[in-house]
Amino acid sequence: MKADLAKVLLELERLQEAHMRRLLEPNAKPEIALTEAERQAAVELLCDPNLVARVLDDYARCGLVGERDNALIGYLAATSRLLDDPVAVIVQSSSAAGKSSLMEAVLSFVPEEHRVSYSAMTPQSLYYVGERDLAHKVLAVSEGQGAEEASYALKLLQSERTL
Repeated sequence: MKADLAKVLLELERLQEAHMRRLLEPNAKPEIALTEAERQAAVELLCDPNLVARVLDDYARCGLVGERDNALIGYLAATSRLLDDPVAVIVQSSSAAGKSSLMEAVLSFVPEEHRVSYSAMTPQSLYYVGERDLAHKVLAVSEGQGAEEASYALKLLQSERTL
């Protein structure tokens, strides 16, 4: 029986190690290629002198009302994810003030493959995320209490430009 248990234990350790290696590998997702027409439309949008108003109008069409400044700040922070030194935003307010609605609206403007959402996070959980899995992505933690424990680790990763 000892020999059989030893074999089971060795197999479980092998499976666990393989699983950990897969978790630590960066997700190799192909970059999205734009057609020439899509690229031209994107450049046209970026060159529009009314870009800010258009973005804010889009937020209003999505149902976000009365949060123009916060929506714009969230949008700028979310789009800065592609920069070498992105902007970080923490949304804090009293209960039932609309934080979740604001965050959901901002996240809806970010492509799904560029956002990572958690309800809570511990400092240890960051070790289970692949090193490059959070690079150039929006990390959204739903509850302030959910990120409180990991705040130091998150700030450290951000200052090291890993997050």
